[in-house]
Amino acid sequence: ILDTYNYPGLKGLILIGIMAMVMSTSDSHINAAAVLFAHDIAGTLQWKPKQEVLIARLFSFIVGGLALLLALYQTDFLELALMAWSFYMPIVTVPLLLAIFGFRSTSRAVLIGMAAGGITVFWWDLFLADTGLNSVVPGMLANLVFILGSHYSLQEKGGWVGIPDPNLL
Repeated sequence: ILDTYNYPGLKGLILIGIMAMVMSTSDSHINAAAVLFAHDIAGTLQWKPKQEVLIARLFSFIVGGLALLLALYQTDFLELALMAWSFYMPIVTVPLLLAIFGFRSTSRAVLIGMAAGGITVFWWDLFLADTGLNSVVPGMLANLVFILGSHYSLQEKGGWVGIPDPNLL
């Protein structure tokens, strides 16, 4: 329809509008990630608000650069979405499932496990991508092993406390 029933400048205007929406959405996501990082992670160190703003700016610059490298690395949108999900699943799913099933630990053990899961996925995609195996399962396994291992080896508080009220199940 666009090729047949429009005038020459309409395709350019539509493309400009779509790119403006994409840039606005990505800007919002980068800003939200930077504020969450600065407030939740760096905020636990009880820094001053000006230092948190500086950390949020630095983190948004880093995330924007990583997003640019990621967009330049992948040319297909489906492969880009699958690669993003291959990082999300191993990092977020394991601590979430452990918390749902009643395992409590400190943030140090969880961050160690999340870092191990992310590094495993990155290493797997970099060196073992030609094997045909997806990096999600090894990343989740590494996250699980490192959360449990660091929890018990560092003697963190918590452990398997169970579900407080099983009647709801």
